[in-house]
Amino acid sequence: MKSDSKDKIIDFIKKNGKARPAELIHLLNISPVAVQKHLRELSEKGLLKKAGKPPLVYYLLAAVSEPTFRPHLSEESTCYLDAHYSYVTSDGTFISGVDGFSLWLSKTSQVKYAESLAREYSQIHREAETFRMPEGWIEGIQKFQTTFPKNFLDQVYYQDFYSLPKFGRTRLGHELLLAKQAQDKPLIQTMGKKILPTLEKIIQKNKINAIAWTPHSIPRKIPFLKELRRSLNLGLSEVSVVKAFTGDLPVAQKSLSKLEDRIENARNSTFIHSINPTQTRILVIDDAVGSGATLNEIAAKLRNYPFVKFIAGFVLVGSYKGFEVIKEV
Repeated sequence: MKSDSKDKIIDFIKKNGKARPAELIHLLNISPVAVQKHLRELSEKGLLKKAGKPPLVYYLLAAVSEPTFRPHLSEESTCYLDAHYSYVTSDGTFISGVDGFSLWLSKTSQVKYAESLAREYSQIHREAETFRMPEGWIEGIQKFQTTFPKNFLDQVYYQDFYSLPKFGRTRLGHELLLAKQAQDKPLIQTMGKKILPTLEKIIQKNKINAIAWTPHSIPRKIPFLKELRRSLNLGLSEVSVVKAFTGDLPVAQKSLSKLEDRIENARNSTFIHSINPTQTRILVIDDAVGSGATLNEIAAKLRNYPFVKFIAGFVLVGSYKGFEVIKEV
């Protein structure tokens, strides 16, 4: 019966081009909850995609790009790609494994190098994974120690790298970009579920008793970190960190190419608004680390309070640049 309802949904959208949930409730004569469940399952399978935001939401057939070819790959490469690779189409559809890799090869005109590139991806991904600790995180403190003349953090944790050399963004890197650009609450909530186990381990390991959320530079209708904070609901007290610019226009860190400019920007625009003496072991959370200037400057200002004993940073994704050097240290 469930399969029959899903088939009817697909047939209706094929015939009409789109469907609103209310139309499907009437068509199937089932509850709104049941319709939403079918739509969610079909979307998770990559058969449907959602357009618009409540109250005006449409469901469309996912224009899943089929690879124009499926390369002949070794069994080892096929297994590794199916386990780790993902590609995101121009409309935001995730395609995993060999199918996603095939699309990437087509888009980059590298079809004839399929096997050698698959092996290269496997090698680069395996090298990146050597930095992942058994607990699931990647430690970035050595990068901070080698980047800044004075590092103010005791530890830095990445959930994942943002991108890999030659092969571009990781799955989490793609998700972060899409979540911020589309201001997609469900995607942000999904990402929160992914990182929560890691955060809980970090909090427990370091006896964290307060969270400091990095403020956004550029105002958005749905700020990523504010929505992530609501989704995680960590239940710890919070240090209030704010942005206040001295110039007429806010300047985002990512728009600055020089490390010195990023440090100066973070130092002159980030302030501790409120903190109390019980907040002694603090975890500063940001969405991504490029240079790390914002995390380090927030930590520097937290060090002005003598009762602060430990400061760690956590980001969803961090730059892979420099880790090749760290590996040899």
